[in-house]
Amino acid sequence: MTWGLAGDVAAQLSVGLQPELFYTDNIKYAANSAAVGATVFELTPIIRLDIGDPQEGVMSAGKLSKYYAGLLYVPTVRQLLEEGEQKILQHFFGEVGRLTDISRISLRLDYDERILASSDNTSLEDNYTLLESSGLFDYHFTPKTMLHSRVTYRGITVEDGTADRTLWIGEAGLEWVATAKTTLGMGTEWGVIDFTGGGGQSYQQALMMSRWKPTAKLNVSARAGMEWREFTGTAPHDMKISPVGAVAMQWLATEKTRISARLRTGNEASVVQQGALFREYSIGAEVVHDFSDQWYGSGAAQFVRRNFNTSQRETEPSTRLVLGYRESPDRTMSQMNVELYFQWRQRQRHGNFEAADRSQIGIQVTKFF
Repeated sequence: MTWGLAGDVAAQLSVGLQPELFYTDNIKYAANSAAVGATVFELTPIIRLDIGDPQEGVMSAGKLSKYYAGLLYVPTVRQLLEEGEQKILQHFFGEVGRLTDISRISLRLDYDERILASSDNTSLEDNYTLLESSGLFDYHFTPKTMLHSRVTYRGITVEDGTADRTLWIGEAGLEWVATAKTTLGMGTEWGVIDFTGGGGQSYQQALMMSRWKPTAKLNVSARAGMEWREFTGTAPHDMKISPVGAVAMQWLATEKTRISARLRTGNEASVVQQGALFREYSIGAEVVHDFSDQWYGSGAAQFVRRNFNTSQRETEPSTRLVLGYRESPDRTMSQMNVELYFQWRQRQRHGNFEAADRSQIGIQVTKFF
């Protein structure tokens, strides 16, 4: 259907339902001697409304409007079957923007209740409620030169309240298309972190960036630079200067096999250790293979190492295996998707600490009507 705003504007409403059943042998991701298993059922309605043309990139002949808006609402009803405990988790995302041949402006709002005992099998460091709003502005000075900028507010709330914080983050960069296969850039990122209980951190980064696409099947992106981080509070630390960087690769190995890999190092303020700074090194890869037009499988592995400024160290390897079925051979048009999965994660704190292992097996069905 169409709806009038600055000319005819396409509008699409998508409604879906995602039930999931899984068993985990460590619902709280506790030390192995205290591990408790649980069977969990999750039911997630999916409501998505798109107005206009929210595709990435500059305007094309196929777009009807410069303006666009998107709304995604995916609440999850989560039930622990043995205990009868029920909880509703909210996730909302909205965006409005304007896209022309030379510029893009958008405003985004994201609210996400991320909990550990969910189907995502997340790390303890990702266990929090997020409220994020951001404004983005991209401008092409020439067909080969683009300015990118973004300002983000982020509020993080932790269940026990010991590491609640607010963050202001600014980004700015200039990109140049050097050749048909190579894009180069330079930029900066700065942030201010304030903890509810007092104290805080601020940082600045100077970065070089590049994207390389030697063939239609291979895409590599990288960013590297230096970070200057300062601390405030009752026990301030000296300024910390350290390198930061990330590399990502996507490769279409065959018509049926897709491979991706990533490598990252950077600094983060801990959720688990009340805001203590840790340096994280992570490496991961994923392989997706289509056995037929409808059946597919994937395998992913990741290894994370964290060095805390409290002298503690921990490692967190994880793996995930998936066997999936999609109703339509076209992945973007499939109305129903079914996945059987197994995943494993381990948190090992070095020293006199017991490891925490978490294995999980489940089935997830996604149906759009």
